[in-house]
Amino acid sequence: MNIIANEILSFACDFRLSVILWLLRTFQKLKHEEEVSSWLLQNC
Repeated sequence: MNIIANEILSFACDFRLSVILWLLRTFQKLKHEEEVSSWLLQNC
C-alpha cells in the first residue's frame, strides 16, 4: 500500500511540475522555471 501511495504522490508531483512548466512556457516566463522546480522539489 505504501509503495502505491508513493507512486501516486510522485506522479502527482511530476504532473504538477509539468503543468506549471507548461504554464510558464505559455506565458513566456522561462526565467522562473528553475525557482518553480526547486519549490516543487521542496514541497513534494
